[in-house]
Amino acid sequence: MQSITRRWLRGSLLITICILAAALGLFLYYSHQNLYGGVQRAMQARFSTVEGRLQATGTAGSSQATSESRSQSLRRTVEQFDEKDKFEFMLLDSSGVVLATSSGTMNKNLLSEGRDFYQAVTGSTGSGMVTFRTADGEHVMAVTSLVPYAAGNVTAMRLVTSLTLVDEQVIREYIHHADVAEDVAAYLDLYRKYQDDYGIPQILDGCVRPEIYARIYAAAFDERLSVVHLLLDGLAAFFGRAASERALTDAWYAFLKEYRSQVETAADPAECYRTLVAEREQEMLRQIANDAYTREEAKREKLLMEKLKAAQQEVTKDSAQRCFEAAKAGFDRQREVLVQTEEAAGAALEHAFDFMEQAFENGEEMVVFVTELTITSESARFLSEHTCERYLTYNKQLLIGTRRAELLSELRRDN
Repeated sequence: MQSITRRWLRGSLLITICILAAALGLFLYYSHQNLYGGVQRAMQARFSTVEGRLQATGTAGSSQATSESRSQSLRRTVEQFDEKDKFEFMLLDSSGVVLATSSGTMNKNLLSEGRDFYQAVTGSTGSGMVTFRTADGEHVMAVTSLVPYAAGNVTAMRLVTSLTLVDEQVIREYIHHADVAEDVAAYLDLYRKYQDDYGIPQILDGCVRPEIYARIYAAAFDERLSVVHLLLDGLAAFFGRAASERALTDAWYAFLKEYRSQVETAADPAECYRTLVAEREQEMLRQIANDAYTREEAKREKLLMEKLKAAQQEVTKDSAQRCFEAAKAGFDRQREVLVQTEEAAGAALEHAFDFMEQAFENGEEMVVFVTELTITSESARFLSEHTCERYLTYNKQLLIGTRRAELLSELRRDN
C-alpha cells in the first residue's frame, strides 16, 4: 500500500516537473522562432520592393529585351545597395551560382551550400531560408527568393545577414535589462551550438554518429531538452514543406475540377481553359492589391499561375478529353512531388523516434517530444493525415489522465 502511494506521488511530481519543463521549452522555442521570423520578414520585404520595381521595367519592348532590362536593373540594384552594413545582397543563376554581390567580392563564409536556394526551387512558395555558422563561428541567416519574372540569367535573389547582434538587440527589447539580455543571447548561442554539434539534419536522415549517444547520455537536462527542441524544429521544416506542397496540389485540383465541369460542354475546350486561367489571374491580382493574401499564399498563387499558363501550350484545339489530359499532366507531376515530400517528412519523423528511443528511452524528454508533436499546428496537421504508430503508442502511454487512472486502479486492487 505505501509503496504504491509513494510511486503515485513520485509519478505525479515527475509529471508536474515535466509539464513545467515543457512549458519553459515551449516558451524559449517559440520566442526563438518569432525573433528570427521577424528577421526573415524584413528580408522578404526588401525582396518585395525589388520585385515591384522589376514589374514595370522595360515592358515596352520584346520579351527578350524586357528580360535583359530586368537583369540589368537587378545588377544595378546590387551595385547600389545601400544597406551593406546590414545585409549582403546576391544574385544567383539557375544552378545557384552567385553572379553578383553587393560587397563586390565573394565571401565564402556566407555560402550556405545552396540549401536556401534548393528550398526556393523545390518548394511551393518560391523562397527558402537557412541559418548556419560560418567558418569563423558567426551565426548568420540566408534567405533566397526566386525572381518572379524573366531576368536574363538571374534566377534568384539572396540576402544574408548576421544574427549575432540581432539576438541580443531583439531580446533586449523584450527584457529591458542589458545584463539579462546578454545571458539569454548566450543561452540561444549555446542552443544553436547543440544543433551543429549533434548534427540534427543527419539524425533526421537516420545517420547518427555513435559518439552522439555517448554525449547525450552524459549531458545535463537542459542540453538534452535543447536537443529535443532542435529535433522538433527540424521536423517542423519537413512538415511545413509538406503542407505547402499539399496546399499547392489542392488549389490545382480545385482548378482542374472546375475545368472538368465546363470542358465537356464547351464549344472550344482550349479557349475554355484559357478563359478560366485568365479569370483566376484577375482574381489573384485583385486579392494581392487588397492585401488579402499572406506572402506565402501570394507566392503559391503566383507559382500555380505559372504552371497553369505553362500548360496552355499543350492545351490546343482538340477533343475535350485530350485537352483535359493535357491540362492535367502537370498536376500529375505535382502529385508525385507531394508524395515524395510527405514520405520524406514521415521518414524524418520515424528517424526522430529512433533517436529518441535510443537516447532517452521513456524519460521526461519523450514526454516533451510527444507533447510538442500533439500541440504544434504543423505536426498535428501532418499526424492527422498520416499514421505514425509510435506516435500513437507514446501518446496513449504518456497521457496523464490514463496513467493516473491505472495507478488508482492498482491502488484499489491492493486494498
